[in-house]
Amino acid sequence: MDQQTIQPAAPTILELASNEAARKEVYCNIIINIIKQQALIIGPALAVEQAKMVDGLQFDSATMTCTFTGNGPQIVDALIEKYRDFFGHAAVEVCREAAAKYLVHIPSEQTPSLLRT
Repeated sequence: MDQQTIQPAAPTILELASNEAARKEVYCNIIINIIKQQALIIGPALAVEQAKMVDGLQFDSATMTCTFTGNGPQIVDALIEKYRDFFGHAAVEVCREAAAKYLVHIPSEQTPSLLRT
């Protein structure tokens, strides 16, 4: 009796696009929540100022929206590094707490390195 292996169909371009859009949305949610939490501690102006210094990240504080170019995990790590460099390691813990509820929506290998425990 011959056994045939059934390969799953390759994802369509539409599925790939929607997955990429979904991943970007998760990273933007992480970024926005990190900025909000940092704003509670250091003030909105300083939190936004640090975020605007991240290459590839565009954040609109009026609408609380973001877009980014490049790799989502790297952008999140760069944001966390800005806060860490400016405010110390406690800022990293605040970022981890801010991002925790969103991390279940991305594969562990795509989790920003500074958010891994």
